[in-house]
Amino acid sequence: MPNYAYSSLKITGDRNDIDKIIKTEFDFNMIIPPPQGLVDDCEEYCSMCKSREFIDADTYSRHCVKCDVNSNIGGSISSWAKTDKERYRQLTKNEIKLAKKWRKEYGTDSWYEWNTSNWGTKWNASYVKVKRFKNGNARVTFQTAWGPPMPIFERLAKDYNVRIDGTFEIEGEDGLYKESWLEESSDDGSK
Repeated sequence: MPNYAYSSLKITGDRNDIDKIIKTEFDFNMIIPPPQGLVDDCEEYCSMCKSREFIDADTYSRHCVKCDVNSNIGGSISSWAKTDKERYRQLTKNEIKLAKKWRKEYGTDSWYEWNTSNWGTKWNASYVKVKRFKNGNARVTFQTAWGPPMPIFERLAKDYNVRIDGTFEIEGEDGLYKESWLEESSDDGSK
């Protein structure tokens, strides 16, 4: 199990822009969408043939009857390996083909690596709570795995005319970490 990061954000700016952000419900898939192939890897169908027929189906590993592909190929890839042989040692031939195709198309063969590179965290936000104020501003709290999703905050600040101030508490670390993301065209020229 990962350590969790608890984020508390204050979002200030134009009411309409804040409304658009709130409509995402902080679903990272809506803010920085992952490639469909990597999404398919974690779905309840085979990422190669889209079949729903599995052998030994359980919550964590489903093995496709038709093409010998397990669900969650990305979770079986060794991200620390130096060679493809080491990296793909746990994969079937079809899984290796699929992983190499993803790497060519998306720059990575693992949903985990894509998420941590593009979202700054392993999983999507959970336990999202939003409080709106009369002036239109918002307070948003949620948790993520390992750390706060900095790329998500940066994207929101860039795409909308808002200021995002945040405090973060990470399990196992002392104290709070504070950061701000200003809108692209801030008055003082900062980013």
